[in-house]
Amino acid sequence: MVTRLRLVSKSSRYATVKFTESVSASCSCRLFSASTDPKSESQPAQAPPTNAVTGDEERHEKLRNLRMISEAADLFFALRSEGIFPSSDSLTLLLDHLVKAKQFRVTINVFLNILDSDFRPSKFMYGKAIQATVKLSDVGKGLELFNRMKHDRIYPSVFIYNVLIDGLCKVRKMKDAEQLFDEMLARRLLLL
Repeated sequence: MVTRLRLVSKSSRYATVKFTESVSASCSCRLFSASTDPKSESQPAQAPPTNAVTGDEERHEKLRNLRMISEAADLFFALRSEGIFPSSDSLTLLLDHLVKAKQFRVTINVFLNILDSDFRPSKFMYGKAIQATVKLSDVGKGLELFNRMKHDRIYPSVFIYNVLIDGLCKVRKMKDAEQLFDEMLARRLLLL
């Protein structure tokens, strides 16, 4: 099955992408919201309806329904090359699905692209990138991201500590794992 993605139109807020598969009919959908500027905020009638709790469900649902997560990554890079930056919710969802699909190298590439922009990644985004580096047995890169995260004053969660401690133990760096565990205790993230 061959899938093709083509940018059909874009505005200051949305990109409409057409994807076609050789077996099924083609369809157009709006997947990502670009970084907003003050001018586009004054036109809420063009925006799809949002859910007050979870954000823009229309784009999330369409991303969940893509048959292959690699298509979503390709779409991310296509949008970025067009100068469109996806919303925080879309990026979080993309990174989560990339890790679940075991696309660890793609996860890291997407995250490094995010870091190269002026966008400030969330704790969750860092967590998924660190998880991907550890799954690739590149604990050193995971620790670099961990230190950058702390430098940017984004405080790691228990999940991130656990991923790194597990990765350090797998590569037999027990002293480093102990230090991270002690740091986690000092931050009172784990109560004994």
